[in-house]
Amino acid sequence: MKIDFSEVIHHNRDENSFTARLFEYILFPLWFKEKESCVTASFDKFINILQDSSERNYNVIQNKYPDTNIKTWKYKDQLFFKDAMLFLEVLDINHYCKTYKIEKVNTEKSDRTEFDCVVLCEDKNRNEHIIVFEVKCYTDLKCEEICRQNKILIKYDKILYDGFHHFALISYDNLHNAVKMFDGRHFMKCPNNHVIQNGLYIVTWDDFKKYMKPPRFSDTDVKLYKKVSRNGNGSSKRHLVNNE
Repeated sequence: MKIDFSEVIHHNRDENSFTARLFEYILFPLWFKEKESCVTASFDKFINILQDSSERNYNVIQNKYPDTNIKTWKYKDQLFFKDAMLFLEVLDINHYCKTYKIEKVNTEKSDRTEFDCVVLCEDKNRNEHIIVFEVKCYTDLKCEEICRQNKILIKYDKILYDGFHHFALISYDNLHNAVKMFDGRHFMKCPNNHVIQNGLYIVTWDDFKKYMKPPRFSDTDVKLYKKVSRNGNGSSKRHLVNNE
């Protein structure tokens, strides 16, 4: 029997692959095209998805964990798309600050922290905002990553940009089946008593399901295992989106 290698490659669980397909292949081209035409419909729709979904997902979490530190995102004014970048490394941001002598930024410590997706936008007063996503697919959201990112975002705030909005993009299953992940006593335990500032907002792949169409997303892509062993066995099949 001849194997269809297209089926093979769609068993890929790599988060960078999912991030690139959703943002670089589907969403970014829409926004850049509209920017050239001075149209905002697709980006406005994206902002509405973030607001509506973060509230809906907050309610799911809050019903289980009333003391959760997760927030719901509301932004009253319009935001306009300006630019975007995937996999932005803090080392490179700090190198820029050193090169151009932006002295307000402390660049003494640089680690390998990376922002999976950064969307740059402006408000009506031309103030710059960044919407930052930590992307998870078949792995779990980790507090340590969010804390590390948040501390760095605070360090750059009001120096490199005027405001930041911090999101985690996770699987449908991770939202609904997480065991105590969003409990206020558990999730925001950061080193050195750091408290997450500006909040963390939760969206899921299910919230972007209408963009996840063939050929870049197949039925296989959204129903893979959380872990696989060397002998090929999988455990804990996780649904990226609601399969009902």
